[in-house]
This record gives sequence, structure tokens and C-alpha cells, in this order.
Amino acid sequence: MILALLAQLGIYPQIALEKPPARLPGVDLRLIDATADPCVDFTKYACGNFAKIHPIPADESSYGTFDVVSDYVSYSVHAMLEKASKGGTERDDNEQKIGDYYAACLDVQTINARGLRSLKTELDRIRRLQRKPDLASLLAHYRLLEVSAFFESRVSQDLKDARKQILVFDQGGLGLPERAYYLREGEKDKRILQLYETHIAKTLALSGESDSESKIDARNVLLIESAWAGASLDVTARRDPMNVYHPMSIRQLQTLASEFRWRAFIDQDGIPNVSEVNVAIPSFFKRFNVILARTSLRSIKAYLKWQLLSSLPGVNLPKPLDGEIFDFDSRLLRGQPEQSPRWRRCVRNTIYNLGDAVGQVYVAQEFPASSKAATLQMVHDIEAAMTDDIDQLDWMSPQTKLRAKEKLNLLANKIGYPERWLDYSTVEIRRDDALGNSL
Repeated sequence: MILALLAQLGIYPQIALEKPPARLPGVDLRLIDATADPCVDFTKYACGNFAKIHPIPADESSYGTFDVVSDYVSYSVHAMLEKASKGGTERDDNEQKIGDYYAACLDVQTINARGLRSLKTELDRIRRLQRKPDLASLLAHYRLLEVSAFFESRVSQDLKDARKQILVFDQGGLGLPERAYYLREGEKDKRILQLYETHIAKTLALSGESDSESKIDARNVLLIESAWAGASLDVTARRDPMNVYHPMSIRQLQTLASEFRWRAFIDQDGIPNVSEVNVAIPSFFKRFNVILARTSLRSIKAYLKWQLLSSLPGVNLPKPLDGEIFDFDSRLLRGQPEQSPRWRRCVRNTIYNLGDAVGQVYVAQEFPASSKAATLQMVHDIEAAMTDDIDQLDWMSPQTKLRAKEKLNLLANKIGYPERWLDYSTVEIRRDDALGNSL
């Protein structure tokens, strides 16, 4: 009761779980529902009791074995972050960063007081946009913030040549989970779209727009996203790799979608030596070109602002924005009745943004080098046994056996943690700026 009252006031004292969740056994026979016939319903037989033993918590939208493991790990990381957040000169650089990041995330009073002050530079960047050709530079910067406005871009293996990587331009830019939300005609679906438009307007209003401005901008954002949805492939069509594989030169892409400066985007994105790209869905980018040409700069700015705001973690935003995001994204779309405790959200947020720093401290505490060595030896023993098996196969020719061993030897054994960690030494983490830290 006391903690609940403190939480309403935005005060979160340092807390620790009373006891860790139970560890998940490798094989849990309690999950078997022996009343089910495995020949009729094997899933119910094998794990029919899981939901009885592990009901979905009120602050989750789903729950499975990975979530059970995650709960156990979260307990260890929570205790670790609580210790690191207390400060002290004995902390190393990683402990300072993860401790201060976590402490800032817990400090609701400061988050509410600062508002969106840390976002001013990014909002000003949108306001200063005067010409559509300058959009390429802005979107390249957005990519660094993990904001996927208009389209997706990524580097991945070439689908027809795994020896090389290729820059991929793909459909994207939607605020709802996928295209069908915009295109279905049922009454429930239309209601979700109406609520989504209201959600956009509320979010923009909470960011400082007037009610009238926010409603106009929300309508324009929905029109833009609906156009993207209409040009996108559905999830079934995307399962065919050939439907999302269309390599072409930068010049060909520029001809396909001439309203956007693709070379400027690539150059500012910092990806070197790009001569060929995979334009996953050419029809999408052809439509993108038409929409970009027809859409007013004001509508584009509203869409960019919405994409920026909706990409931010609610836990680092002022309480009204955090609550609005939860009500729509989690309660309405995913059926999650309650928001997770703040400490749990801050643990997840710290892991997401400073993963390798958390990982290094966690490994030092929970996974000694001897455990990694023992696990690696077990893997080597398995590989040796597989090599022996290949030698004894009578249906393989000597040449095929040689190639099979080469393939086996090419496997990379990634055990526990990487040999080279990400370096966060240039990242500044402040104890009084949760939103700035996440940016």
C-alpha cells in the first residue's frame, strides 16, 4: 500500500524482490496433461498444464517458457542495477552508465518536470525542414534513432548469395502492427482506426500542439499511413523470398522513385561502397514517389513528428504520454490489463539500450569463465562426434564427406557472451535525463 501511494506521487524508492522466481527445469513433467490423447492433440498432451501453472500475468499480453526464463534473469539484473544505481566511486564505467540510466528511468518526478525538453533538438530538426529534397538527410538521421518513417532500410545477407551483404529498402512507415489494420472493412476494424486517429491526436496534443492542430495533423498522418498500407504486400505474400528480392542499381532506384535523393540518404547513413541495393517491393516505392510528390510539407512534418514520438519508450516520457501510449498500444491492441511495475520496465529499458554494458556486469556476476569453457568443450565434443558420424556414413562419397566436414568446421560457436563487447565509453549517461539517455 505504501509503495502504491509513493508511486502515485512519482516516488520510487530503491526496492528489491523478496525472492527470485523459481528456475525453470530443463524438463518439467508437470506441464504434461495426461488426460489428453497425444495421438489426437499432442500440444495439449505435452504442455496442456502450462497455462494452469503459469497463467498470463495481468501486466503481460502473453506468457511462455522464454518469459519464465526472462523473469528469473530480470530478478538478477534488477538486484544488479539497484546496487549500481546507488553510486559510489568503486563503480567502473559500465556500472556507472547502467546504474545512472536505471536510476534516471525510476525518477518519475524528474521525468515529469523535464517534459520533452530533451527532444527539442529533434523537434526543431523537423520544424526546420523547408524542402522535400532535404528529407533524405533527415531520414538518414532518423535511422540512427531507430525511427522508421516512410520506409525501412537495413543491411542483410543477399538472398541469392550468402557470401555478401546488401542494403535493403523495404516497405514500412506504419504505426499499426501491419497493413490489414488499415484495409479491413469490419465495424471493429473501423473502430480501431478511429481510436488510432484519436490516439495520434492526443499524443500530438500532449507534445504541445493545440487541439485543433493535433486533430488536423492526426487526420493527415492516418491518410499517409493508409496510403502506405495500400501499397504494401500482405504478410502471406512476403513469405515468398522472390516477392521481396529485386536487386537494382542506385540509378535504377532513383529512376523508380525520383522524388527522393537516395544517394544522399545512403551517403549520410554511412554505408560504404554501395552500388547495388535490394528494393524489396518496387511497387511500394513507385507509390511512395507519388505520395511524396502530392503530400504537403505540413502533412509530412506531422507524420515525421508522430513517427518520432511513437518510437520513444513510454517509460522515459512524462506520465500523461506514458499512460496514453500504454492505453492504446498495450491495453487496446494487445489486451494487456495492467502496466508492468516501473522497476521491471526500467530493467528492460536499460537492457535494451545498454545491452552489452549490462551483459558485461551480468557475466562477471552470473557466468564465470569456467562455465563458458565447460560449455564450449561440450560443443566441441558434439562436433567431434558428428565428424565421426560423417566418416561412418556409407551413403556419402569421400568428396561429399570432405565438404560436410568443411561445413561443420565453419559453424561459429557463440557461447554465453561475445569475445568483443560494444564500447560505450563515448556515450554520456545522465542521472537526471531519462529521455536524453534513451536518445
